[in-house]
Amino acid sequence: MDLKQLRSFIAVAETLHFQKAARRLNLSQPALSHRINQLEQFLDVRLFERNRRHVSLTAAGETLQPRAKAILEDWEAAVTETRTAGGRPPNLLRIGYIEYLNISAISTSIASFRSKHRAVTVEQVDLPPVEVLEALREGQLDLGFAVLPLNDRDFAVRTIVEGRWGLVVPCEHPLASHSSLELHQLDDLPLILFQRPLNPGVYDTWIERLKEAGTAANIVFETRQVQTALTMVQAGGGLFLASSYSTALLPNSLAWVPFTGFDSAISVGVVWNPERPSPLRRAYLSCLWEALT
Repeated sequence: MDLKQLRSFIAVAETLHFQKAARRLNLSQPALSHRINQLEQFLDVRLFERNRRHVSLTAAGETLQPRAKAILEDWEAAVTETRTAGGRPPNLLRIGYIEYLNISAISTSIASFRSKHRAVTVEQVDLPPVEVLEALREGQLDLGFAVLPLNDRDFAVRTIVEGRWGLVVPCEHPLASHSSLELHQLDDLPLILFQRPLNPGVYDTWIERLKEAGTAANIVFETRQVQTALTMVQAGGGLFLASSYSTALLPNSLAWVPFTGFDSAISVGVVWNPERPSPLRRAYLSCLWEALT
């Protein structure tokens, strides 16, 4: 038996749904089932009654659930005490987050956490999403936020916001009256993009999309901040390629028009290393779930 098996058991016990639990743990469903089977074999009991439509805890599973949570909490406490003895401040929560994501639930949850845990210092580490995983791997963060999908099964991931790509234009611009846009309509228009170092994959994908659409990429400005780009659009300095969630609260003078003709979906998730227990992270995530409801 190992901690991964216990975490997998708790995820299924709390959701009573293998697919939802697998998403929470950033695992494939077969990998999750394998962990549960291993735990059941070790204990020599069935923990769940399950079929295609229903999952429920057995009497053995109900007995294990509070004890499994207590084991993990004790382990987290041991890790915290050990780190404190080794010189790490005990009341420090480090979050990898860069403002360009512009997600209100993150700011709300951080404020909520601070109000509930005044003795805790929250350190917001200004890291591009592409650097968050490495910082988590090296123990420099307790959690972070990244553009999805992630192709690393070592981390737990939960989607916090989903959106679509579109174009921010002044309301008086001819494109503002369109219900949707195709990429060829951007030909030779002055475009504002996020800087490539923030997310090279996203940036390069956009350059390739425009090229495939036969559109001349007339990029007039690259930004790190949503508000800077919106100010540029208002001043007539360009049109802003942006996600729907990052532009949820636009000034009345601007409009956001979605793209069509390709898969324009984009999502952001909260990411953490489940092998590095943290009671403070668990407390913060509770604030985040509240902010998202």
